[in-house]
Amino acid sequence: MYLCESCGTLHGPRVPQFKRITKTRDKLYVKDDESLVRGSEIVEEIAVCPGCHRKEETVNAKAL
Repeated sequence: MYLCESCGTLHGPRVPQFKRITKTRDKLYVKDDESLVRGSEIVEEIAVCPGCHRKEETVNAKAL
C-alpha cells in the first residue's frame, strides 16, 4: 500500500505507483575524457497514483 502524495489517497498494492520529480539541481559531471558536462540531479520526488500521473501528462501536453 502507498499514499499518493498529490491527492492524498491510500492505494492498494496492485495499483501502479509512479514517481513525480518535484525538485532538481544543476550539477557538473566529469566525463570519461575528463571534460565537464552540466546535468540535472534529482533532489526530491514523490509517489503519485495513475490518475494524478495522467492529469500531469495532459497538462504538459496542452502546454506544448
